[in-house]
Amino acid sequence: MKCVIVDDDPLVGWYLRRKLRERYAEEVEVRYFRHPLEALPHLRPDVDVLIMDYELPDLRGPAFLEGAVQRGIDRSRIIVLTSHDPDVVRRSIPLGHCLAIIHKQDRAQHDVLQMVMDALVKRARSKRPPPDGL
Repeated sequence: MKCVIVDDDPLVGWYLRRKLRERYAEEVEVRYFRHPLEALPHLRPDVDVLIMDYELPDLRGPAFLEGAVQRGIDRSRIIVLTSHDPDVVRRSIPLGHCLAIIHKQDRAQHDVLQMVMDALVKRARSKRPPPDGL
């Protein structure tokens, strides 16, 4: 499963990469970018999940999200992280325009992110062909 993380805060990027590697080991290939313009060329339809910050330099969250969709990332595979009140973010990213909006500082929201990732990994597992000989 391919995961792209875009967040200009290196601590957030480190934390997410560490958590994904601990939980899913080799099942999730993680690419991390601090700058949205560096990430754009890597956003293709084969990316299974995009975890993006709402507050990005040079390309605000809604614009980056739409750029990702134009490059073939399904809205149901985009998770938006924010330090702002999620209700404020939902005004610029309406319901249905992404899979989830997660508040970075809310520990309960970290559990929601983990549940969402568990579901996406499970879905990716079910799409894998069985090993040879089975």
